[in-house]
Amino acid sequence: MVEDLQKKHKLLEEDYAHLRVKYEEVLQDLDKRAATIPQGQMGQGPSYKPGRGFRVPKSEYLVLENQHQPVPAGYCKLGWARSTVVVLVEWKEGFDRKIKKKTPSYKVKKMLDAFFDPWELQGHNSTTIKEAQQPVPQIIEAIRVYATDELGLKDSDFTSIFNSKAGTSKRAMFTIDPERAVPKKIKRKNLANTQENLTA
Repeated sequence: MVEDLQKKHKLLEEDYAHLRVKYEEVLQDLDKRAATIPQGQMGQGPSYKPGRGFRVPKSEYLVLENQHQPVPAGYCKLGWARSTVVVLVEWKEGFDRKIKKKTPSYKVKKMLDAFFDPWELQGHNSTTIKEAQQPVPQIIEAIRVYATDELGLKDSDFTSIFNSKAGTSKRAMFTIDPERAVPKKIKRKNLANTQENLTA
């Protein structure tokens, strides 16, 4: 009995040592990547994973201070030259492969999925989202440029697609988490406070 416990203890120690080494390697990798990134704002995409339907991997992105700032190694601009949002090249290539045969409208909606959770889009439209805290408006603008410059859509097309997606997100919230769902009728002047309370 004692011998068995000693063996298990030894195995646990070995597992811990292995995990510790991996942890240190991850930290070192993050430090190296951070050192290659110029001043800007780092972020990562949503945590929500739909129970069904087509899923896209969440994004890891960097918001540059302006569109002329150098793009870090391993990143590419989302929305081509006019954008201030950059994403990992590996992520963008994987995203493009996964939705290659989809329609432009579908691609835009999935790009929104990669950056936002339903509770971040609910209650918004293409106008009110521009009033949200940064970097949200910058990300939305980058996705708009992606839609027009890369997918060939019109600005009016993007507006319609975004409003449709926001509406879908609002309806979905009553299933995902009714307590956090924006009321069906809400005054625009109270929208910012409502969104702030939902994300608190």
